[in-house]
Amino acid sequence: MNKYFVILIIILASSFSGFAQDKQAGGSSVDNTPIPFTLGDRDRLVRLEANQRAYEYRFDAIDKRLDSLQTLIYFALGAIFSMFGFILWDRRSYMKPIKAEQENQKEKIKLIEQILKESSTDISKLFEVLKTHGFL
Repeated sequence: MNKYFVILIIILASSFSGFAQDKQAGGSSVDNTPIPFTLGDRDRLVRLEANQRAYEYRFDAIDKRLDSLQTLIYFALGAIFSMFGFILWDRRSYMKPIKAEQENQKEKIKLIEQILKESSTDISKLFEVLKTHGFL
């Protein structure tokens, strides 16, 4: 079995080597005569190079436009993030005095409540009013 497998591989390898020898550098026809390079071929290559240069210029122009667009996007994102930062800073700086005033008002209310509770023992009418409103 192994003997037939080795013979098969040798036959296949030798048949492929014949195809590799058919082609020569520069191209050739079936009868190994060189193919001439005509003026039409040269003209086609010149037109191909001209078209390729035109596409290169177009790609360069598109690349420059994308760079400017990318810069604009970075600028817009920076402006948006700085605006959010300003809004947060402004909100916090705006709320600090309000919170301080609110704490001050709470302390004053507690003090007034304590004064009224202490003075309600002497005045019976004040005691009744505080009791009806839920302070006692």
